[in-house]
Amino acid sequence: MLSSDLRAQIRHWFYAEHSKVGTIAQQLGLQPPCFKKFWISCPWLRFDRVLLRTRRCWEARHAEMQQELERVRDIAEAWFSLPKEERQAH
Repeated sequence: MLSSDLRAQIRHWFYAEHSKVGTIAQQLGLQPPCFKKFWISCPWLRFDRVLLRTRRCWEARHAEMQQELERVRDIAEAWFSLPKEERQAH
């Protein structure tokens, strides 16, 4: 059984510092696979696991959006590097 202080510390690492489960395990001195089993089995972390999945989905989507923005930036840079006459021809 974990004390409420330790639970609060785990939540702080996860939410405030955005630490990953493996990082939290290392900070507690535990092996990541053991801590992940504990993380999955805790009823007080059920909502947290939903948020973790949501965060992972958001991070993946964010990476896709970042790549798309970089692609658009490259296109814009190429466009504005053309002489004015060539831009008007398009």
